[in-house]
Amino acid sequence: MDEEPTGVGPERAAAKVEETPAVQVSRLRTEIDATRDELGTYISELDRRRHEALDLKLQAKRHPALALGAGVAILGAVAGGLAMAIRARRHEAAGRELRRKARRGASPAPAARADPGWMFRIFLKAAVPIGIAVVTRLLSHRAKPRRPAAGRADGLRDFPDPPRYGVRPAPLAHR
Repeated sequence: MDEEPTGVGPERAAAKVEETPAVQVSRLRTEIDATRDELGTYISELDRRRHEALDLKLQAKRHPALALGAGVAILGAVAGGLAMAIRARRHEAAGRELRRKARRGASPAPAARADPGWMFRIFLKAAVPIGIAVVTRLLSHRAKPRRPAAGRADGLRDFPDPPRYGVRPAPLAHR
């Protein structure tokens, strides 16, 4: 039979007996150096990949649509935060005006429950459609063009006006 020795049988045992300690040391050093060289190659490849992954300029060149989407999302978040802050100031100013009128002798202002999550809900109402629109636009270059939605020629849909917090609708006049 033309079989190669596996290194498990008696051939290996005979080879071990014949090796001198100096030959064994030399063979082990050679194996260690070869393994060290292989590890060095793997480590240098991992280091190169790490540098590429953390290089923002390179990633922006490789994935321009993703970089644009991230920039738009960041700008949308900042704009949403500013809009929420401006809206909160206006709301506070309207509340101060109502309190001032109430002190003058008008009817007392209605008591409103404190809701700390209203700003977060407004932010979500602004950020989610923006994020969906950005992702849709980024992915739309691979999809078939869609028909415009019924109602508007440009395919966009109308959004309802946001609720006016703290302002009650005027009562209807009785006939």
